[in-house]
Amino acid sequence: MLNIARRIEIIRSLVADNTVQSLTYAALETRLTLEGICYERFKLYYPYTSEKDLKHWKPSSVVRQVANEINTRIESLTRNITN
Repeated sequence: MLNIARRIEIIRSLVADNTVQSLTYAALETRLTLEGICYERFKLYYPYTSEKDLKHWKPSSVVRQVANEINTRIESLTRNITN
């Protein structure tokens, strides 16, 4: 499991350094953190997917799939609330 609080500390520290190198690294750390969160969510939404199968998924595909899943759940909740 990702230590998100620690990752945010690292990113904030890099941004505070305010150099081209540190900002580039902060962007990379941010991307890796978001991808890690998406992979964790993906495993929760699709527990039947094996680690072996998941290795064949590109990060962009995992992020897109998780975003679609979240959007579907939000739409469903919204419909239930308004009905």
